[in-house]
Amino acid sequence: MGFCTDEEYERFLKVCPAWQRDIIEAGITLIKYWFEISKEEQTRRFSERINDPRKIWKLSPMDLESHRRWYDYARARDAMFAATDIPESPWRTFPPGVGVWMRREGNLSMRGRSKPKRKEPMKKERSNSTRLQ
Repeated sequence: MGFCTDEEYERFLKVCPAWQRDIIEAGITLIKYWFEISKEEQTRRFSERINDPRKIWKLSPMDLESHRRWYDYARARDAMFAATDIPESPWRTFPPGVGVWMRREGNLSMRGRSKPKRKEPMKKERSNSTRLQ
């Protein structure tokens, strides 16, 4: 999409693993997440934004162009994974359709929190005094 030249792109893929190792050796924890979305789900979301005046602000020309070039982006993603997935800091990927809970788990672990425990919903007990007679 014209963000950089082919040479700059190739250089990035070449130097990125060494740069990541430098960060880790400096004592920084490097965690990499990729939250995947299916083309169908992205199409549905974009259609919703186009047709809902309350959501149109969420849609940019870049979104539409990236959707048009879906398979180009997928190839670039795969090349990035191949070049930057190092043992010291592997990519953690979340496939499409894993749901909100799994994405939340990823976000919580990214912030260093422990996993939340699922709880049963609290049952509300009504006292006699609040019941309509």
